Amino acid sequence: MSRSAAAKKRVKMDSTERRDMIVRDVRRVFAEKGFKGATTRELARAAGVSEALLFKHFPTKEALYEAMLLKCKAQDSACEWERIAVMKPSTDTLVHCVRHLVTYLATKDKTDPEGLITDRLLLRSLCEDGTFARVLFGRINEHIIAQMDASIRAATRAGDIPGGKGSRARAWFVLHVGIMILFSRLPSKPALEYGATVPQLIEEAVAFCLRGLGLRESAITGGKRSR
Repeated sequence: MSRSAAAKKRVKMDSTERRDMIVRDVRRVFAEKGFKGATTRELARAAGVSEALLFKHFPTKEALYEAMLLKCKAQDSACEWERIAVMKPSTDTLVHCVRHLVTYLATKDKTDPEGLITDRLLLRSLCEDGTFARVLFGRINEHIIAQMDASIRAATRAGDIPGGKGSRARAWFVLHVGIMILFSRLPSKPALEYGATVPQLIEEAVAFCLRGLGLRESAITGGKRSR
């Protein structure tokens, strides 16, 4: 599409459509430069608009960043996470949740540009003020962590975690293991060689997490059979 054709197409957008387009297109700049490093000129260029038009929709860079955060918070979770979130808390649910979480993070598609932008936004945020990370972790807390915490408590009541007590921190530790595997595999050439194939890595990580939660071996192996 020529520049003039693209411009005509943009003219036809209403205010809401244009705002959504700007919010979507600036994510890459924030992911690459961070909030402080991204200039309004770069943000406008990424969105294909003038700085004047950018400021018409978003009076400050802070307002644009906040709109991006709200957009992220409003996005629906993946279908499998929605299904897991409403499952009855139990030992089997806990095993399934840990396995799905580790598998999802260890095998994220590196060719998916939207997914990569989110991952890099998270890394940037953790190196800066943590705002984006808090929003993302807030979404995770409402669904994945809440279910894992409830299932840890259910497994404890069932005797599958002997003498244990439910702890949301333990659920977060599982997520941290998965995220570090994700980050180490984020570059085109993984930053860390685990000395194992991806399936082997997933099995090791899942077993490590479940044993760290205190789960009985019989419950862990039972979870493997029920996949």
